Amino acid sequence: MFESRMIVPDVSLRVMLPEDAPALSAASERNREHLAPWEPVRPEEFFTEEWQARALARRFASAAVQAILHG
Repeated sequence: MFESRMIVPDVSLRVMLPEDAPALSAASERNREHLAPWEPVRPEEFFTEEWQARALARRFASAAVQAILHG
């Protein structure tokens, strides 16, 4: 349903999936201090794999429904 798309050689864009939660939570934690001036205040749980997996699952489900409804 959601395929990756090559943007330039060696760079592809794809939909994030729940299994991307470990990498996303690690990136969020790694960049937390740097991004703090521009990010909203977030609960500590935001930076966990569990939070990110649930958020990604919700976003993926929503995108899937939109794709079905709007082709």
